[in-house]
Amino acid sequence: MTTMRSLFEAVEGREWIFDRPWTVGASAYQAALNVHEPWVAEISPMQYASMSKSAKAQYDKKRAGEWAASAAAKDKWRQAVLKAHAEGRFQRKGADVHPDADMVVFQAQQAAEKSVAAAQAKERGRENAITRADQVKVGDTVWVVLSGSYQTVTKVSQKSVMVTGRFGPMKVTMSEKSPQLQWKSYNDLHGKQG
Repeated sequence: MTTMRSLFEAVEGREWIFDRPWTVGASAYQAALNVHEPWVAEISPMQYASMSKSAKAQYDKKRAGEWAASAAAKDKWRQAVLKAHAEGRFQRKGADVHPDADMVVFQAQQAAEKSVAAAQAKERGRENAITRADQVKVGDTVWVVLSGSYQTVTKVSQKSVMVTGRFGPMKVTMSEKSPQLQWKSYNDLHGKQG
């Protein structure tokens, strides 16, 4: 009777872990999946050295499989935590939130914010680039990448722009792939002191 009860409690505990993955760390989730968690020093270097070549190959193959299975189980936990958080099933600083689950959500949020910021910066850069002569007119002030200075547009032709600034007149050939003119310098575009 005791064995059946402990078996029932274990199964019930596993289901609880799968239903609420944010309440445990990756190792507990992995244990609930019945996936062995290897550790670095399972055998000593002396034991490993005394193995035959074929025994080492067999051991290394077994260990590689264990590490891969362990990583997959931990990734499954991570995905379950992120899914539950996205569904609004828990908040990061809740009383039942495991510190590792909190960290997973925090890191995911940071990565998402970085991704959005990078996309916005890329879009600002694309809008800032002057790739065709018909984008400017005589009298416009532009940033010349080659000279690293603001200069004034003095002449516009089909494939090039003539600018004048502290270095005198300069002809800039227009390029889609490598824009040599911009509306603002990198520092001005990103609000940095330079």
